[in-house]
Amino acid sequence: MKKILALMIAGVLFVTSSVCVFAQEGTTETITEDEELVGSASKDAEAIKKEVEALKEKIEEQNKQMEEQTKKIEALINQVQASIKSNSTPAQTTQGSSAGRTPTNSGTSDVRTQSLIRNNAVSYGSNVVAQGGHVEINGGKSNVTFLVGVPDNATMNSAASLATNLGGSLINCITVSSQVAFRNAKVNFYITGVNIGDNIAVYQVQNGQWVQLQTAEIRKDHVVVNMSNTGTIAFMRVPVLASATH
Repeated sequence: MKKILALMIAGVLFVTSSVCVFAQEGTTETITEDEELVGSASKDAEAIKKEVEALKEKIEEQNKQMEEQTKKIEALINQVQASIKSNSTPAQTTQGSSAGRTPTNSGTSDVRTQSLIRNNAVSYGSNVVAQGGHVEINGGKSNVTFLVGVPDNATMNSAASLATNLGGSLINCITVSSQVAFRNAKVNFYITGVNIGDNIAVYQVQNGQWVQLQTAEIRKDHVVVNMSNTGTIAFMRVPVLASATH
């Protein structure tokens, strides 16, 4: 009887030991799998963190570039404004005044700052007229630029008188030249202070007389003019019922 009890106890202990070993192995495998999942998630988080940091650096670099471009634009605007101010003091001569110019004689005198010359522009008072190229020649697009210059003082006075007779005011008067021959040209002039709805008349000296030119378009700071030849032209702000010819 004692032998039988001993065998039964030994069998129970053997089964219990086997179950414990199996449970321990299963637990070990589960822990190992969890550790792998945690490790994988940690690696993914680290990769995302690196991507975010790289993106932040890229955005900061772009912001720096934008700031540099903004500073350059502001510097250019200040330079042009300074040029306008330096050329806005009327110069008194025996033939009258010509704001923004300093004629030395009755002939053509083109005394401008380097900034105005470099930008192919002419100032008169607080106004600037410039020509930026891309003139349409004989109905086709081109890279042609019409050069602008300063007329003599007598021509300026004549243009101012014409504007007064028309009940308006002189915006600017310039000379226009071209190295390219043409039958007709559509010229876009940049003119500060012009707004949509303004009635801008453009006159040209032809055979000693002021003749009105056709304006193709008037928009903010731009007047587009149809021309058949170069020469002296004047831009005037006039009433709607201003005379078309003179």
